[in-house]
This record gives sequence, structure tokens and C-alpha cells, in this order.
Amino acid sequence: MHNKAATSNDARANYFQKLGKTGLADIEAIEIDWMPEVMKYSDLLAPVPADLKGRWLDWKEKGATDSEGNLIGYGTDIGPEGVCYRSDLFAAAGLPTDRDEVAKLLQGDWANYFKVGADYTAKTGKAFFDSAASMLALFTFVSAWNNFFWPFIVLDRQNPTLPVALSLLQSNYFVDYSIVLAGVLLATIPLLILFVFAGRQLVSGIMQGAVKG
Repeated sequence: MHNKAATSNDARANYFQKLGKTGLADIEAIEIDWMPEVMKYSDLLAPVPADLKGRWLDWKEKGATDSEGNLIGYGTDIGPEGVCYRSDLFAAAGLPTDRDEVAKLLQGDWANYFKVGADYTAKTGKAFFDSAASMLALFTFVSAWNNFFWPFIVLDRQNPTLPVALSLLQSNYFVDYSIVLAGVLLATIPLLILFVFAGRQLVSGIMQGAVKG
């Protein structure tokens, strides 16, 4: 049996409604945030065979092991994270720049990570890490502002977006270019204002994310 849910919420509802009854597949994929509730009903699940234990990290297995010592599932991943850093900024702060040495520097828990960050900030007066949320917001806005096809499909002509409205200024037999160009100018002004105030962030974000040969 292969059940395929449209959303995570649908999958969760399907799992807990059919748990202990019939209808669940032999192997079910679950989200990590379900685990506290899943472990309450671990006695309704078949444990992982003993000869398969020890194949995963101990702390990962511990989260799926009930009070009777039964391992009821295993993680498909452990959520690893990568760290990108600028060697010139690390060097200016007197920190190692070789990636193996940086790995040793940041090895440990989050407390150590923030300790290194506090040391960097104390020496440079600059923030230790920079969130990509602002860059994502800017690019999302530009993409949404220029989006044409989806609004064209789902919106009626009484409430169009600007790109769709510009297309409606043209008829099959005549195009008043002065009106069309005026509309293009109005549609471009917000993007120009955005670039004036956030252009430096946009450019620096693109340059810092570029791959160097």
C-alpha cells in the first residue's frame, strides 16, 4: 500500500487516524515534530529488528526508542549545517582561516559557536553572522512584483496586477504606445526606489554568493 498525502497536515491526520487500525503502509514517513506524540503509541508499532540497531547516531536512535528499549523508527537525515565564512574577515579578527582549523574552532555546541562570535565582535566591532532573510525578502518582492503568468490566470480583469494591467492596455487592432510606456514607467518606479535604498545590499549579496574560480 502506498499512501500519498497532499500536505504534511494531511499526512499527519492520516497517520494518527489509522494508527492501530488498518490502512497504514508497512513503512510510514513522519515529520520530526510528530515524534513526541508518536512515542506515546510506540506499542502499536513494530520495532526495528535488533540486527539493524546501531546503524545510526546514538542520539538519533535515542529519540525513537521507547521506555521498553524498542526502536520504532530511524531518521533519514540528521539536519547537518554548513558554515560559510570570509577568510579576510577572520584574519582581521585574528581567527584561523584554514577550513580545517575553522572546523576545529567551531567544533562543539552552540555555546561555543556564540563564544567565538562574541570574540569576533569584540575584536572587530562587526556582527559575526548575517542573515539571508533580508536578501530573500528583496528577491521575493522583485519576483512577485514582476510575476505575470499566475496572476494572469487566476485574477479577473477587474483586479489585475500591474504586469497584467500593462498587457490589457493593448488591443488586437491598436496600441497606444504613450499609454503603455507610461504604465511601464509607473510599474518600474517602485523597483527603482527599492534599488536606490537597497541596491548596495543586493549587489553585495550577489557578489558574496558568487562562486570564485
